[in-house]
Amino acid sequence: LSDEERKRIKGLAEGGFSGREIARRVRRSPQGVANVLSKDVEK
Repeated sequence: LSDEERKRIKGLAEGGFSGREIARRVRRSPQGVANVLSKDVEK
C-alpha cells in the first residue's frame, strides 16, 4: 500500500467507518486494512 492509501485508511477509521467498509472504499482486502490499522496502534 502507498503512504497515501495508508493515510486514507487511517482517516476513514477516525471517521468511524468499519474495516470492511474502508476496504470496500479503498478497494483493498479487509485483512490489508486491518494490518494498516493494527500497525498504527502498535506505534
